Amino acid sequence: YVFVLVILIIVPPMDARMLLAKIDPSLGKPIVLGLYAEDCSFTYDNVMGKMDRFVLAHFCGWFVKGLLVRHRLVLWCISISWELVELSTYYYIPNFAECWWDQWLLDVLICNGLGLELGLLLCSYLE
Repeated sequence: YVFVLVILIIVPPMDARMLLAKIDPSLGKPIVLGLYAEDCSFTYDNVMGKMDRFVLAHFCGWFVKGLLVRHRLVLWCISISWELVELSTYYYIPNFAECWWDQWLLDVLICNGLGLELGLLLCSYLE
């Protein structure tokens, strides 16, 4: 395993991609990332269309952060700061471009907020 990793580090990136594509044919194809800022109308279908694995990842991540950090103000500041980072970097990472309601309502209030508040609630219950 380590030998293969050393070989992949030494060879040029395109050759490494071709080598990996020979091992697994599903590799070597361009990844199509879903864009979240295509249709920003605030409808039920659009909201449900944005529900993907990242919703669960946001919730679980902030639940664990609530268990670890245990300080409400710090957690909310980090959550809002990260959304501001996403706003400032979506020119470089197009996947970070989101509709306003997706970023502030779904991400900050529902996923992050619910996760961190439930994490803090579990902490206070276990004390």
